[in-house]
Amino acid sequence: MVLAFIDFGSHDLDGWASISQLVVTGVAVFALIGAIVQTIITRSAHRQALTYNYTARFSDPERIKHYAKTSELFDLDGTDADTRWAEYESWSIEEQLDALVFPNLFEELAGMYNRGLIDKKIAKEFFGTPASAVWENAAWFVGRIRKSDASYYTQWETMLRKMDLL
Repeated sequence: MVLAFIDFGSHDLDGWASISQLVVTGVAVFALIGAIVQTIITRSAHRQALTYNYTARFSDPERIKHYAKTSELFDLDGTDADTRWAEYESWSIEEQLDALVFPNLFEELAGMYNRGLIDKKIAKEFFGTPASAVWENAAWFVGRIRKSDASYYTQWETMLRKMDLL
């Protein structure tokens, strides 16, 4: 140990300077470790809070009309995808946007999930099954909309794969 080489009985200032440097270095190392631990804890708490904020967004009563429109769009209900797509295109832009609120929320959530910005365990617990169920109903629509842009809903699909739900 370094302290064994220092003569504590000496009144030599060099020895005391070495001790003080060791103490300052030790304090700095402990402070750095503490800062790293605190940063990890803070980031984890932030990811959890952000994830819980998404649960509030999905369960907001104002979103019920959007969910109803999404369900109407994705449920083929005895018709085929071509007929439903033509019906969707005949809707007003407001109706089309209403129908896409939930899929877009899933896409936004998925992008954050895929980047590690939200708590993955909580996200899977709260959103995994609903996201998978809506995805299954939306498969025909996603295939159709990807004809114009292949990147539509790729984050959502990636999230479901990472959750082992697809």
